[in-house]
Amino acid sequence: MTWNRGYIASAGFTALVTIMAFIMGLVIASNINFFQGGNTQESIAQENIFHAVSDNEDYRKSPFTPVAKEVLPAVVNISAERIIKVRTPFFDFPFEEFFGSPPREYERKAKNLGSGIIISKDGYILTNNHVIENADRIVITLSDNTVYKDEKVEVIGTDPRTDVAVLRIQTKEDLLFARLGDSDKIEIGDWAIAFGNPFGFNQTMTVGVISAKGRRHVPLYNGPTFQDFIQTDAAINSGNSGGPLVNINGEVIGINTAIASPSGGSVGIGFAIPINMAKTMADQLIKEGKIIRGWLGVSMQELTPEIAKGLGLENITGIIIAKVIDGSPAKKSGLADGDIITKFDGKRVDNMEKFRYQVASIKPGTKVKIGIIRDKKEKTLSVKIGEMQDETRIASKEPAGKGWLGFTVEALDPNRNETGVIVTGVNNHSPADDASIQRGDIIKRIGNQYIRDMRDYNKAKSTYENSSYITFQIKKTDGYIVFVAIEQ
Repeated sequence: MTWNRGYIASAGFTALVTIMAFIMGLVIASNINFFQGGNTQESIAQENIFHAVSDNEDYRKSPFTPVAKEVLPAVVNISAERIIKVRTPFFDFPFEEFFGSPPREYERKAKNLGSGIIISKDGYILTNNHVIENADRIVITLSDNTVYKDEKVEVIGTDPRTDVAVLRIQTKEDLLFARLGDSDKIEIGDWAIAFGNPFGFNQTMTVGVISAKGRRHVPLYNGPTFQDFIQTDAAINSGNSGGPLVNINGEVIGINTAIASPSGGSVGIGFAIPINMAKTMADQLIKEGKIIRGWLGVSMQELTPEIAKGLGLENITGIIIAKVIDGSPAKKSGLADGDIITKFDGKRVDNMEKFRYQVASIKPGTKVKIGIIRDKKEKTLSVKIGEMQDETRIASKEPAGKGWLGFTVEALDPNRNETGVIVTGVNNHSPADDASIQRGDIIKRIGNQYIRDMRDYNKAKSTYENSSYITFQIKKTDGYIVFVAIEQ
């Protein structure tokens, strides 16, 4: 056989390519196997880790589970009951109104549901004043459904100015209680966990964050007048009031108090009293049975940039004194109308609300330094803080006696720069009680007559004594002005 050189060369080249391809395939295969071999070891390790953590129950729990286990046993349900009289809108028999029979009255039980937090093993409970205000009976239910009521529940004290109240249940057993944190250390963005009994659903927990700090001027009908709220988007609803707001460590940082809502339900804007403020009030109520606040004796207003500019000042923060009350600690220290207070007790004065609380927090009799600006010059004065007259202590704890319309009044303290007369007692189920007049309210006007003092009050009483309906202008203890109509 004769071979063609070209054919032989071609065949040799093909064989060479085939051999080289085979060798390269082995190399590639070897690399792939090596790479996969390494990956297999890593996968085995990862699989072992996955099974290890999966076998651990804590891996599947949220970080809030331990918080719930610690706090919920200290959360209580509070039912505040009040007996009110209601007039029937209809008559029992046809044409009865033509025979002179009056509308019938009956009593019904009104309930206000709220929450509270146990703060000591011997049964002290922290809640809101508005949860138990004017209650004839308080029923407290613990997390284990143990119920305390009647003589087993004691109201230690209340403070409408901060909306804080302290109760105590009589028990021989040590109770589980919550740990109190430090609300001064919270930061915007921290976890915020709310507990309580919204709409009667006991032992409820919701989670959010701290949305803001130092919220003031929140327009709440029932106060409080001292406001330094923590704002949170953790869901707070009716029934949550008085319950705890806690941090991720299970420490109470606030007392749930109010919401801003167009619908009446949570829309992510809730407010809580800082626990440092609530604890200060609770300690005083437990130890003293009352709240003792510092008093300076000035009428004041915010120092706006426009006012500061008009006084030739720029970049100044503080409050301006509108009026110094005669005989007050401020007057004795040399403070004058028009002074600008920039520092109090070594701390900067930022706004009026904060300053009011700074003064109130000082123990009466304490001497403090006040930094002021007068005639564009800085000065430092020393003032001995007095004691604030508290309407709840001025007002009698006794019933009103006969009185007029079921309530009694007396003249205001002359040291108060205010006109009117103060309500000192209200009888249960009286016309005044039905109109929600309370001890400590200040009557500013009756009918068309303005009330400056007892003389004006007695004159108005004589004028309207025989009227069927009488309109009163009332300044409530939280500072709000309302009109009420009383039928006698």
